[in-house]
Amino acid sequence: KRHCNLTTVPDDVLRYTRTLEELLLDANQLQDLPKGVYRLTQLRRLTFSDNEIQYISPEI
Repeated sequence: KRHCNLTTVPDDVLRYTRTLEELLLDANQLQDLPKGVYRLTQLRRLTFSDNEIQYISPEI
């Protein structure tokens, strides 16, 4: 969901932990990524530029 002014990653995104391959979160208002994002086992592409994220957990 690019350019949607999201402040958090929607919970419904994390329901697809076994099938989600792309998550494009560019140009929102995100300050962090929920730990559930790190459990998206099929994720091949994650973009989150132009947000307000200042720290990325080393758990990635």
